Amino acid sequence: MVSFELSDEQKLLRDTCRDFALTVMRKYDRQSDESGEVPQDIVKQGHGLGLTTGYIPESYGGPGGELSALNNVIILEELAYGNLSMTLTILAPSLMNVPLVIHGTEDQKKKYLGMNKPDQFQGLTAAFVEPTVRFDPETLRTTAADELDDFVLNGEKAFVAVADSAPAALVFAKKGSGEGLAGIDGFIVPAGGFTVKEREKNQGLRALKQFTVSLEGTRVPRTDVLRLSGGFTGLLARARTASIALTTGVCRAAYEYSLSYAKERIAFGEPIASRQSVAFTLAEMAMEVDAMRLMAWKSAWMIDKGMDAYKEASVGKRYAADAAMFVTRNATQILGGHGFTREHPVEMWYRDARSFSVSEFMAIV
Repeated sequence: MVSFELSDEQKLLRDTCRDFALTVMRKYDRQSDESGEVPQDIVKQGHGLGLTTGYIPESYGGPGGELSALNNVIILEELAYGNLSMTLTILAPSLMNVPLVIHGTEDQKKKYLGMNKPDQFQGLTAAFVEPTVRFDPETLRTTAADELDDFVLNGEKAFVAVADSAPAALVFAKKGSGEGLAGIDGFIVPAGGFTVKEREKNQGLRALKQFTVSLEGTRVPRTDVLRLSGGFTGLLARARTASIALTTGVCRAAYEYSLSYAKERIAFGEPIASRQSVAFTLAEMAMEVDAMRLMAWKSAWMIDKGMDAYKEASVGKRYAADAAMFVTRNATQILGGHGFTREHPVEMWYRDARSFSVSEFMAIV
């Protein structure tokens, strides 16, 4: 029997993240969007919560908590409810840490998980998406040629978070042809092994630093190869589950803000929320937010049970990405002319929501 009741620990985790989102992240969301920078103090505070290191075993310098997809889904929704760019910046190290915890060798875990410091943010990251039209994970163009003691990487990656300051990146590449997702492995490349090109100039996520990264003859020793043994579908399921949770947080923020506005905005002697067209739209928005959350929870529950959640995560990500445009677009519509101005955050959430349909591997559970 599936239960929808959170444990006391999960409720505390939810409340802690929600408080941080509302009292810290929301305070600087517009400033960050305008400046294109996430304040380092916020990154430091977010890192201090232990959200990217809590699941690292004690033997590798972590607190030894459980790696729970459901717990991470709760975290992602609440932080994205505050600000998406800040969330993706703070949680960027998980893009490398989670795959290492699951698939890493003993030596890899000691070497790279040990780079995470509780008192200092280390912007570890991962590189997956490529700058091609209609990017398809099944047909990665970044290759890893086997040359005796090393693998030689060649290719280009896009939307790589915090690449300019990352001490290392987990680069996903294909070792052979015709193998689809099963042919993908991870290659740990330290800073200097990849060339960071220009920063991406995106419609949304303006405070998140994302870069195009190129690899030209980059040599990776066999000891730094994360052998997934066909397990990349599992990582992709985790990443897509994370995407559903992030979408839920952004859409919940847009829905709640427009609901509050509709209750307070008086037109022709009554709140616009009393108009049937507005009320029905708000109800549909609430339904979509709840549907997203249930999809994220189901996928995360399956992952924690050791089940194959690839289908559920993929369907959920596609559904949530489409629904996000419905929710955030209608949030701006309910605000009318105010939805077009930068005095209200709904236009920012609308721009950020567009990223869910064009991005992969933004976060991971």
